[in-house]
Amino acid sequence: MIDVEKEQLVSLREACRLFPSPRGRVMHENTVRRWISIGVRGIKLEAIKLGAAIVTSREAIARWLDRINNPQSPVESAPVTRAAVAAHREAASVFVAR
Repeated sequence: MIDVEKEQLVSLREACRLFPSPRGRVMHENTVRRWISIGVRGIKLEAIKLGAAIVTSREAIARWLDRINNPQSPVESAPVTRAAVAAHREAASVFVAR
């Protein structure tokens, strides 16, 4: 959870500049929005709404990077979707002994 009083808040545009780009371009703001809403492997970047703006913090980014890159950290599992359940059932039905 972001502590507004103790952490250094950054806009999503500023957060984009904190990540290196493989092609030398600045990362798109929608990439950071996707990390907030969907996450990576089910792990979401912490963010808060500050007026009309969505902001995160340098510390939240560091915690998020640690969770997705450190296998010793407790990893949240990705949410189970209806499509995943349906695919699992379909695959199981193929391998049922007849």
